[in-house]
Amino acid sequence: PLYLVLLYLIIKRYRQFSIAILFAIASTLVLTDQLSVHLFKEVFLRLRPCYNPELQELIRAITGCGGQYGFVSSHAANSVGLITFLFFTYKPMPKWLSTILILYALMVMYSRAYLGVHYPFDLLGGALLGILCGLITGWLLKKIAHWF
Repeated sequence: PLYLVLLYLIIKRYRQFSIAILFAIASTLVLTDQLSVHLFKEVFLRLRPCYNPELQELIRAITGCGGQYGFVSSHAANSVGLITFLFFTYKPMPKWLSTILILYALMVMYSRAYLGVHYPFDLLGGALLGILCGLITGWLLKKIAHWF
């Protein structure tokens, strides 16, 4: 439902330019997702808590554990990247919307730690990657905005 509300708000405010914004959002998510896997998880090879033999007895596996490696969190990178992009481009943003977006990102990150699939620094690393990607795609969109 949150994504549908965001889609509605973007189309309502930006009309034809919303196509460029939606493309930039998709680019942000592809960037955060691919970088989190190929630049971090496949390089650092840090086991997720649920795969760590020393912690397996302490983890309640409610859902599957996911891939073997967890640094950085793709969920954190994706959600924070999206939110950073929106903060950068959707101005002025209503206070109620910014509050919901921040709570959404915090809930996503908390759920990853609660489920035992990420350490706190996996989440922090993912959030920092998301901020960087959201700022880059937001900046690029502003640079090409004159074409629309």
